[in-house]
Amino acid sequence: MERFNFTRRWTEIWGRVFFYCAKVVIFFILFLFTCKKQSISIPEPPRGGEFTLHSVNGKVSLSDYSGKLILLYFGFLSCPDVCPNTLQVYASVFEELKKQDLEKLEFFFIDVDPQRDDIKNAQEYVNFFSKKFLALSGKEDEVKQVAKQYGASFHKVPISSSMGYTIDHTTNVFALNSEGKILGVIFHGLSKADVKKKIEEFLQKL
Repeated sequence: MERFNFTRRWTEIWGRVFFYCAKVVIFFILFLFTCKKQSISIPEPPRGGEFTLHSVNGKVSLSDYSGKLILLYFGFLSCPDVCPNTLQVYASVFEELKKQDLEKLEFFFIDVDPQRDDIKNAQEYVNFFSKKFLALSGKEDEVKQVAKQYGASFHKVPISSSMGYTIDHTTNVFALNSEGKILGVIFHGLSKADVKKKIEEFLQKL
């Protein structure tokens, strides 16, 4: 009798194991079938590359700055704190860089609010922080295309004031060469010392 009960218990255990294994196999087959029927969207990685926008002196292309390190930042004139703070940090870093290093780099401030910001006003704005900064702009779709190339983004956010909207935008600075190859990203919030170190590292990659 005991032997019969023992055999029965093991039969029940193996039956349950088989049942759960069968469920896993069926689930896996259904998963594979679903993946084949549906296309899985994979975000396109930033590819960088050439672009042309406008400055106060006319068209500016990335290739105009052969052999230089380009620091790319997206902002706008009505930005309450992030943009001015970022520009202040980089202006301060530029004052501490060696002359030969400073001559090898450019800082592009790409205005993401062409609807409200005139390019002349944008250049005057960045000049307040550093004469080394160059303001660039274009039509909204042109600016969005450049942002997409480098993995940045921006969009309008409605607000209850006379301004009507503000803009949520990427706050990192992108480092690239004149061919549009992305050398790296300097993340927002780094200390001045860390920003300086990153710039010097990128200069070594030219």
